[in-house]
Amino acid sequence: MVRPLYEQIDATTFRSTELTTGPWSPDAQHGGPPAALMAHAMESVGTPAMFTARFTAEFLRPVPIAEIEATAAVVRTGRRVEIVTASLAVDGTPVAAAHALRIRRHEGLDLPPVPAVAPSRLPDECTSGVGFTWDSVSFVTDALDVRFIEGS
Repeated sequence: MVRPLYEQIDATTFRSTELTTGPWSPDAQHGGPPAALMAHAMESVGTPAMFTARFTAEFLRPVPIAEIEATAAVVRTGRRVEIVTASLAVDGTPVAAAHALRIRRHEGLDLPPVPAVAPSRLPDECTSGVGFTWDSVSFVTDALDVRFIEGS
C-alpha cells in the first residue's frame, strides 16, 4: 500500500506524516518532501504553457513534522519566461522557500530523435536498499526505493 508523505487538510494546509522524517532528528523532515511540497504548490499557479526549467529550494530552519502551510505565487510573467515562488510556514513561521524559472513550451521544433538506449540492468536485477537501517520510519528507508547499478 502506498502511504502519503502529507495528508492534505485544505487547499494550502498539509499534515506531515512520519514518512517525511529525516536522518538528523525524529522531529524534523528530510529535505526531499518539503521541496516536493513546494513544487506541488507551484503547479497550482501560473501559465500551463510553461514548464519548469530550474527549481531551487532554501531551508530557513529545520522543517518540523507538523501541519504546514504551503503557498505559491507568480512574481514575474512574460511571453517566454515566468518566475514562481513558494514558501512553507509552520504556525506562521517561514521554514522553507523555493524559486522556479519556467519557460514557454515550443511546439514543432525540428529536432532529431533521441536514440533509445537499453539499460545495462533492469531495476529488479539491481541491489535494493540504502545500505543501512533505521530504528524508526523515515523518508530515506521507507518512502524511497533505492536500486544500485554497477559502478555506483
